[in-house]
Amino acid sequence: MQKPGDKLDSVTLPGYGTVKVHEAANLFPLMVGEEFDELVADIKLRGLMEPVVLWRLFQGDKFCLIDGRNRYLACKAAGKQILVKEYPYTDDAIGYIISLNMRRRQLSRDDKSFIALELEKLYTAEAKERQKRKPVDSVGTDHVPTERDENARAAAKAAKAMGVSRENVQQAKAVAKVPALVKAVKAKKITMAKAAAQARGTPEPGPEVLLLRDLNKLDRFKGVLPSLSVALSAGRVPLPW
Repeated sequence: MQKPGDKLDSVTLPGYGTVKVHEAANLFPLMVGEEFDELVADIKLRGLMEPVVLWRLFQGDKFCLIDGRNRYLACKAAGKQILVKEYPYTDDAIGYIISLNMRRRQLSRDDKSFIALELEKLYTAEAKERQKRKPVDSVGTDHVPTERDENARAAAKAAKAMGVSRENVQQAKAVAKVPALVKAVKAKKITMAKAAAQARGTPEPGPEVLLLRDLNKLDRFKGVLPSLSVALSAGRVPLPW
């Protein structure tokens, strides 16, 4: 029985043998406890309704699992047949994995930030692999992206894919260097912002700084009050009650 934090490195499937699990799939936690037990009970009752999904690697006839880790484990526990289908496209397996899991799961912003941090590494590795496969004569004389360019592009792509800001990912990157803080954030004992401040050795804003920020916001708001009052009186802005 899997425990929180466990990962599934490979699966054994009829007709395919041992198949590696895609790294992006393992960025998302496996089902555990009651949630997993309910999936097992459902598969015992109805069988597997949605096949696990394989993606063909660029190196010939090898495959990797991109969706269905929990269904695979539940089928094994329920003693039911595992159904398999192949992802019909050769590109963007990571995008497919992220899209599916973002729709299925309720993830906090901190959870997404940690995942985006790992996703950034996968996008960087993917870009390097793509450059290796690119024919030499297709590069041309135009600007060839540097490693720094590719890293920046991977970071932006990962943040966008997970629906967080670059600053959220930078905070996660700082926290990741301190395992105790990572554990505390994941246990919801401290926010990512506070943990990042501790990891960076920068003090959190004191009450006077926060008060100054609030006063600045108030000053900006005062500037629009007259025009807002006119708009309300003219009925151009609907009231919330």
